[in-house]
Amino acid sequence: EVNKNVHTLDSTDITQYLTGESDGSTKKYNSWKEAFADRIQHTDKNEYDGFALIYLNDDRVPELVQAGATSAKGATVVVYKNGSLQETWLNRRSFRYLEYENLLYSAAGMENLHFDSFYSITGGQLGLSVQGYYGNKEFARVRYDEKGQEIYNYFWDGGEVSRSGYSDGIMFVFDLSRAKICGEGENILTAEEMLEKLK
Repeated sequence: EVNKNVHTLDSTDITQYLTGESDGSTKKYNSWKEAFADRIQHTDKNEYDGFALIYLNDDRVPELVQAGATSAKGATVVVYKNGSLQETWLNRRSFRYLEYENLLYSAAGMENLHFDSFYSITGGQLGLSVQGYYGNKEFARVRYDEKGQEIYNYFWDGGEVSRSGYSDGIMFVFDLSRAKICGEGENILTAEEMLEKLK
């Protein structure tokens, strides 16, 4: 007879066994302050050296931002809901967001491929809502038109668009004039400063 009480291993169990670390998603906490403090205390300082609290949606609970030690290390946004944490990695340290409007904008790129990604919180996790990207199809050397502008192919939400159509897509989704910037400046605290703030 099969023992119904045996716990089935999943990828989280295996990762914890191999690394000795947990991403925090399997732990349960009594408050967001307790959860974020625990998360910071178990964060590798060589990977993340700055922290911030932002209010992305309107549930009165902030999100924890872990800023990478370098721009290339990106940032991780940690969402607290019902005693658990969920994280989403962004591939750039700095990003823009509309406070209390549940919209985050991360722009990234390398060589001839550039991404504009927009995220929102659904079901307690920050996920991709819409994305655009542009570059040339061969990812080769940049070509220029007679006006000196780069010649790129633009794609928005899965379909090819014009340069102006791409810009219109961004402006329709996200109001840059009202955006806050996270990842640089005074809103980034050290681990020690953030732990003190969470007390």
